[in-house]
Amino acid sequence: MLALLAQLALAAAARADEPPPQPVDSQPEQTAGGEDAAQPEEQAEDEPLHEDDEIGPLIFIEAIEITGNTATQSEIIRRALPIQPGDIVHSSDRRLRDTRFKVLALGYFRDVTLAMRKGSARGQVILEIHVVERGTFVLNRLWFGTNSYSPYWFGTDVGERNLLGMGVSI
Repeated sequence: MLALLAQLALAAAARADEPPPQPVDSQPEQTAGGEDAAQPEEQAEDEPLHEDDEIGPLIFIEAIEITGNTATQSEIIRRALPIQPGDIVHSSDRRLRDTRFKVLALGYFRDVTLAMRKGSARGQVILEIHVVERGTFVLNRLWFGTNSYSPYWFGTDVGERNLLGMGVSI
């Protein structure tokens, strides 16, 4: 009985090493339009799997210049940036694409535009960030009413989301 099991195991291992049988008909199938049906091909190992792979030339971020901010401190904006001066990134790096949205997510700006300018040497760039500020004063609620002590009264609930440009909310 043990010998029979050993022979079956050897036969199964030999079949696993063999390539699968090829179909007898080697003619490509045709679709209704008369075109050859495309067979799915496996993707090569060295091809990028999706668009987020970093490709393109390497660039050195020499400096980051921030313009357009009159009320908000530049340091508040710099803290939100996913890249810093001195970083070496690919030209298609996701952090470059996300920079605009990270600054907009602060809530202090109406628009943010990015531009790259030549740096002092080949492969070096200066990243320019231009912001357009928006008002950060918030009027939350208004109350109006009357009572026996005062014929008319009103109340407000207000806030400031960027006090003196320091990013402090009150």
